[in-house]
Amino acid sequence: MTCCPICGGRADPAFTARVRNEHDARCLQCGPCGFLFVEDPHWLEAAHRDAINASDTGLVRRNIDAAKAASSIILACLDRSGTFLDEAGGTGLLVRLMRDRGFDFRWRDPYAANVFARGFEAPSPDARFEAITWFECAEHVRDPVAAVGRLLAQTDVLVLSTLLLPSPAPAPDRWWYYGWGHGQHVSFYTRGALEALARRSGARCLSDGRSMHLITRRPIHPMALRLALLASAVIDPIGTRLLCRPLTESDHLQLKGRP
Repeated sequence: MTCCPICGGRADPAFTARVRNEHDARCLQCGPCGFLFVEDPHWLEAAHRDAINASDTGLVRRNIDAAKAASSIILACLDRSGTFLDEAGGTGLLVRLMRDRGFDFRWRDPYAANVFARGFEAPSPDARFEAITWFECAEHVRDPVAAVGRLLAQTDVLVLSTLLLPSPAPAPDRWWYYGWGHGQHVSFYTRGALEALARRSGARCLSDGRSMHLITRRPIHPMALRLALLASAVIDPIGTRLLCRPLTESDHLQLKGRP
């Protein structure tokens, strides 16, 4: 019997999928929490040699939307004067967007080149942060419990995005989010799986029921997240400008070595 890596429940075979046109992936799903995962993604390192997936044409649009959501969540639920980390920050685009909105965001990614946020890397490996953003990353990891545990060692609030698995789980050719073509997605979550993942870390999960989630040890009211996301279209262009001073110019001067 195979056990779920999140809750320890029984995981049964769900289907086999063709990955990268060369591997047969055996996928299992946990009965108790619904977590769906690839049993042995031995190709994962090869799939991540290019940190930015060449077929990801939605990268820029997704970062813009993530900046709106993160800004709203910070203003509604967190201390906007704190320091934040974008884990697995890719090109640094989100960090630059957030700094342009007035938030002290830092970048970290062991696999990608920092293009847009050079000079604003994470201050140290063990620094503490007001919150860590982890967008479109949870589906890439083989061991979610270990990954989330490492991040929560540096913060009490993890803001993550991953599209929730429909119920019942779609056939392997019926859901675009599986991403079998690039082979980088190996873990697929239900809300129950995220709640179980949070409990393993001594936290709780708040979710919009679709793609945006908080794993938090702080007492954040679920309605605060919901209202923040609903209001993000207004808060981003108006509220952020009223409450926060953009760091664009001061960052420019800092990088030039001027006070």
